[in-house]
Amino acid sequence: MKHNRQAPDLRDARVVVAALVSARLNVADVVDGLTDRVQGLGAVVVGCMIQRRGFSRGGVATMQRPLSASTLVGPGKSLELALLCQQTAATVVVFHNTLSGTRVRHLEALTRVVEVAALAT
Repeated sequence: MKHNRQAPDLRDARVVVAALVSARLNVADVVDGLTDRVQGLGAVVVGCMIQRRGFSRGGVATMQRPLSASTLVGPGKSLELALLCQQTAATVVVFHNTLSGTRVRHLEALTRVVEVAALAT
């Protein structure tokens, strides 16, 4: 099932940016690019949650595999994200990564979710 990918209105929204980033990428570049894009739409970035892939022994071994949209954000990370949103009074989370429809629905039970692919360029 596809989820809504209409460009969201983020004017004056309080946003947490979130991403799962490979150890091979420069996390600052990913975060800065996402932050600039969100701020360009009139939002205020109030928090950031980054999860790195490829630092643990198991992570290095699986780094070549594609990311799974269905397991990108598990229950523990979802609760962590909800707490960050509560602490920062964020009204939306913008994800750098593509999420499965099921994952979006689970996260939207906690807060509003937008994927970077849905942002207007």
